[in-house]
Amino acid sequence: MEDRNQLAVKVAQQDAALTRMSAEMEDRQRQAADAQAAVETVNHLLSEERAAHLRSSLQLDQLRSELTAKRQVEQALEEARRENARLRGRLEVLEPFAATLAASAHREAGGKVKPGKQGSLGLPATAAPPDS
Repeated sequence: MEDRNQLAVKVAQQDAALTRMSAEMEDRQRQAADAQAAVETVNHLLSEERAAHLRSSLQLDQLRSELTAKRQVEQALEEARRENARLRGRLEVLEPFAATLAASAHREAGGKVKPGKQGSLGLPATAAPPDS
């Protein structure tokens, strides 16, 4: 009978140990499932961050391209301004000369200049524009 009691105690102890081990295994399985869910969440967030980074990179490339285009337009505008200023300076030099030519042509039309001294446009041959 004592062997039976010892055996019953031993079986009860082993049953309790198995119950604890079973509970520990279930706890570890829950922890593993929680860890797997956390990994999936982190992977999902990482994918979203990668997509956001890609969108940002594309926007940055587009902005760089637009900035380059803007700089090119500004450079072309500055070149056009310089050319405009250069032409304005030439115009300021040529306007008085054109007025002189117009007055000369007006006088020529009045018959004051001899026909032999006319240029190909009917202007005096000596009234050629100076080199600029």
